[in-house]
Amino acid sequence: MPVQPPENPDAIREQIAEEAVYRFYNPLASLEHAKPLKQSDKPMTYKIKPGDTLSEIAKRFDLTTRQLADFNQIQNIHAIRAGHTLKIPYREEQIRIREERDLASLAEQYNVSEGLMKRFNPELTQTGGLYVGQVVSVPKRIKVQRPSPKQKKLHGGQNSVQIASRPANEESGHFSGSFSWPVGGQLTSGFGNRNGRLHRGIDIWNEQEGNTPIKAAASGVVSRAGHAGGYGNLVVIDHGDGWSTYYAHLRVMNVSRGQSVSSGDVIGYMGKSGNSTGYHLHFEVRKNGENLDPMSVLP
Repeated sequence: MPVQPPENPDAIREQIAEEAVYRFYNPLASLEHAKPLKQSDKPMTYKIKPGDTLSEIAKRFDLTTRQLADFNQIQNIHAIRAGHTLKIPYREEQIRIREERDLASLAEQYNVSEGLMKRFNPELTQTGGLYVGQVVSVPKRIKVQRPSPKQKKLHGGQNSVQIASRPANEESGHFSGSFSWPVGGQLTSGFGNRNGRLHRGIDIWNEQEGNTPIKAAASGVVSRAGHAGGYGNLVVIDHGDGWSTYYAHLRVMNVSRGQSVSSGDVIGYMGKSGNSTGYHLHFEVRKNGENLDPMSVLP
């Protein structure tokens, strides 16, 4: 029996190439070779960048500020630090596209926005076109449990007091040591030793800089309003019972000594007067003349 001649090598190579191209453009043709799809139980994370605010980050992920704060157990929604990592209440679930469709219909199916789909899939084009066999990450919402109000301990040496996590009623005329935030923005420096020196308060920056209003953290009487060396333009409010707050580096002061103010009244605008490297508010809290960490008395 005569030996059959071998098949044409060029035809074999062409067939292999056609199969490879088909599998590349249509992975469903060979699902047995496909990698397992990712199903994560862990929440995704986001690294805070300079200038970020919690509300802006929440908006990017179709969340409310309160949802993001509760998920990360953040009591102070106005002060976040660049470089820190937030947990985002979504987990990643990969799916394989099995029919031609666009990104809008996929987002609608999973009840998320197109913007969020693109955030989970940065390789997607602006047109949102999807091809059969493509692997896409779908954000699955993790339910956020709202924590119940708790009490926290203010550690101030002999001046330690117990305060509620929400402002107390000040109408009784006896100040409890509860304050509201004088300004929203990013906490750029905390209380404590810094470069071998005690930083007696906290520094807060806001993107509106000189147009940012500074508000009284509690009701009281202005005991000082003027230039004070390294503090620059400084407003000091006496709240009674030995409590006082300091607002430094102001651009403009809207109050004068002896003036009564209520919590939330605008007392000036953020500035960079005095010993300051840029626009920010330096905020101090004192009890009987001793500096306390403002973070321990702010909500």
